[in-house]
Amino acid sequence: MKKLFPFLRKYTKETLLGPAFKLIEAIFELIVPLVMASMIDVGVANRDSGYVLRCGGILLLLGVVGLCCSFV
Repeated sequence: MKKLFPFLRKYTKETLLGPAFKLIEAIFELIVPLVMASMIDVGVANRDSGYVLRCGGILLLLGVVGLCCSFV
């Protein structure tokens, strides 16, 4: 790893932003099952269509933000 540092000095911004955005993408991907579980446990169990739609919107938002982070 120490041998790579001289080559990475020109790309400091990319070296820091790449892993940071990949971490953010992974976090958003890990939140998806939690939202799905909440949607099923609360929304479907109580037949609350408004809650299911809200959770669906949150899932869509998580997917779009994760996609944008993966592009960066």
